[in-house]
Amino acid sequence: MTMKFPDLAVRTYEDILDEMVSSIPRYSEKWINFNPADPGITILEILAWIFDANLYMINRMPEESYMNFIRLIAGARGEDVNLLLDKLRKDPNSDRDHIELLSFLKEIEEKKNNGHPIKDINGMKAAALRFLQSDYRAVTEENFAALAIEATRNRDEKIPGVKRTIVKGSPDGKIEIIIISDRQEKYAELKKIVKDYLEPRRLICTKIVVKEPVYSLLKIQIEATLLPHASARIIKRNIQKNIEDFLDPVKGGDDKKGWPYGRPVSVYELFHIIEETQGVDHVDNVILDDKPGLKNKKIEGLMGKVDISIKVAGEK
Repeated sequence: MTMKFPDLAVRTYEDILDEMVSSIPRYSEKWINFNPADPGITILEILAWIFDANLYMINRMPEESYMNFIRLIAGARGEDVNLLLDKLRKDPNSDRDHIELLSFLKEIEEKKNNGHPIKDINGMKAAALRFLQSDYRAVTEENFAALAIEATRNRDEKIPGVKRTIVKGSPDGKIEIIIISDRQEKYAELKKIVKDYLEPRRLICTKIVVKEPVYSLLKIQIEATLLPHASARIIKRNIQKNIEDFLDPVKGGDDKKGWPYGRPVSVYELFHIIEETQGVDHVDNVILDDKPGLKNKKIEGLMGKVDISIKVAGEK
């Protein structure tokens, strides 16, 4: 059953004129004659008529405009519709809303080519709306992020999944997607999988670039004093784990959603993490990259290998 859509604009000429006249007191206390004979009211009547005519035209967009919009979001037109439709029907992972939209587009394209009038405007609106509301189409940055992770879900265990994504859009239609995995040696395969998965889901004129993150190295030297009777071996292990978790590309950061891309590491944050570790009395010193006095370490991208050495006061 075809979904019935309301008009885009339902206000009448009388509604528009009444709204204009009722707003007069907000702008002028001296304008008190609202009769049709008033020249100001005559001007408002003309403006209301123009407004009403524009709304009338909006509600009667030509069929070709609707078809062009469906072609745009479907990602195909003409003979390409059949080719893409056949390809998607053979792929069990294809989105049914996309197939439905392409099937609808194929039907109305055939009607148009055979000279039959296309009167199902509401049907075109409904098909486009269903497709845009589905999880298939990559339109927003959130769509790209979710679909990039979905691309590697439920695949062979030999291919690791994408754990996190960073999406950056630009006004020229370029979408840069940085995928993050816990298996750095598999990025070449992952980039191809994600790119192939996103390509049919993008809008026309959107260029997709899938990249692996840049990883930085960091050396941390720690000197700390422990509480009496604390186990140096256990506490050193806990300090290392807490720091690695904090800097982790997938689950690190203040919000536990992954270390922010390109965010520097502050020595004061490390002081806090170490002192919060059970059994630590206080931190004597933290040195980054063998540079005493360095307060912030600039990070290119995400944290890769972290070399942590811990010296406990009194330990031989």
